[in-house]
Amino acid sequence: MADPICRWRNPYLKTVREFINALPKSVMPSDEARALVKAQHSQDFYTTAYQLACQLGLYYEDAGTYYPKFTYDPTVEEIFQYLRNWIQKYYVPNPYTKAGFANLEPEIVHSGLCKILLTANNNVDWNNAKMELFQEAIGNDDILRNAIGFYSDVINVKSNVLEPKDGVKIADLKDYVFDLAPIERNDKAAFFNQFSLREENSYKIVSKEEFSSEWKHNLIMYGAPGTGKSHELEKRSTSFGTRRQRVTFYPDYSYAKFVGSYKPVTYYKKSSEETEYFSTKSQSGTKLAIVNEPIIDYAFAPGPFLEAIIEAFLSKEPYLLLIEEINRANAPAVFGEVFQLLDRKDGVSNYKVTLSAEAMLYLQDKLGEDYSNMKEGVYLPSNLYLWATMNSADQGVFHLDSAFKRRWGFEYLPLNENEKKCADSDILFCGKTFNWNLFRNVLNSYLGKVCNISEDRLIGPFFLTKTELLEADSIKNKLLLYLRDDVLRHNHRKLFIADTFSEITVLFNGGTDVFVQAVMEQLIIQENTTIEQ
Repeated sequence: MADPICRWRNPYLKTVREFINALPKSVMPSDEARALVKAQHSQDFYTTAYQLACQLGLYYEDAGTYYPKFTYDPTVEEIFQYLRNWIQKYYVPNPYTKAGFANLEPEIVHSGLCKILLTANNNVDWNNAKMELFQEAIGNDDILRNAIGFYSDVINVKSNVLEPKDGVKIADLKDYVFDLAPIERNDKAAFFNQFSLREENSYKIVSKEEFSSEWKHNLIMYGAPGTGKSHELEKRSTSFGTRRQRVTFYPDYSYAKFVGSYKPVTYYKKSSEETEYFSTKSQSGTKLAIVNEPIIDYAFAPGPFLEAIIEAFLSKEPYLLLIEEINRANAPAVFGEVFQLLDRKDGVSNYKVTLSAEAMLYLQDKLGEDYSNMKEGVYLPSNLYLWATMNSADQGVFHLDSAFKRRWGFEYLPLNENEKKCADSDILFCGKTFNWNLFRNVLNSYLGKVCNISEDRLIGPFFLTKTELLEADSIKNKLLLYLRDDVLRHNHRKLFIADTFSEITVLFNGGTDVFVQAVMEQLIIQENTTIEQ
């Protein structure tokens, strides 16, 4: 007898939330993740509870690395939405149904039950439906029945009868029939990738073989503020597991910080028992107890760029260096002579460069036998990826010259690429509530057509968080200030009805319109049209 879902507890929202709270929120070595889970969820987690968590698609482990489904704390609504998606895509057999189902190729359970109802064009006895779907007797069917009842939009099992839910016609079930592509039942990555909060919000664990063909080795993602550039690269970067490093550029960021430099370091020697220490030059009373005496020396300290090269050479596995806001520093100066390494063919640098003697000695010490590859100079191996984000709309950013830019691949993230994720968000503006996407689109259209503002300076869907959209201070100090001082610095009266930012905030605080009449009227017209529809 096979069990389609393990028996630990029913997958109530409360149970799933407990799992999400106990599971680490970032990719990490499996042993570290397991230690954290045991500390949070007791030692019993890895007897039975873990199997239900895996069957729910909440995490999976591969090659000593732990991958979570949720990298943040979701709301109850998000968990419920995830489970509605899960019940529609859960298939049997899978890597966590070890026994039984010998004659069954992986099939989506919910879809299979919908097919049975569609074929019968009537309610079906639950025992008959089970046998038809699973081709053998199953256990824990009460857990399966309950999961269907909790989260299916269209079917239910009531009084041992499989039937459509109230208000659902059997003909409606055709929209819930999905074919599962051929899949190996023990493929944990494929099972994990089957589920997501929303289809457009999904990320997948990519096999190592797909890296070089799927992604550029040097990539800059750019777009307007709030389009989700960092989120998109973070989503992709999870495929590197723990083999990634993030660095943020800023105006004072330098070559010494990025590549490395000679720096003072502190060593300690054991103090003589006769030596006395005091905190001031003239003090003769209370003595300080110093066990080890500090000695200042100098040593080479590597930056993230050299650390990434070392990691890539030592492991031979793909490694990612992710640079946030690459143009907020003087990038050509930060890269210095190593920018020549960005000229790559099939991921390998076309040219080699020789670094300072101290840097080369450091590489020799860390790489050991692998240093023989660098006798003629340092180069980037094919398993090292350099990705970056860029927002050219920021004030005070540095110019990237053409020689630097041509060594990168560029990917533009369109202004409204991810606006569906904010479809239900509202903004409280000047005493009125507007749909956030509607508000942005009206505002962006006016800025583009009337004020001649380029797209990379318009407002993306994530410019403000859901919480900030309802906070007057955030709207004033982030949105209005950006529009007045950055976007419309020299012609702000094209949008605002007041001159100074102080006057604008006074009007805003009083619930008075701050935008010109044409914008406010269009917002109200569009909002009313949406409500009527």
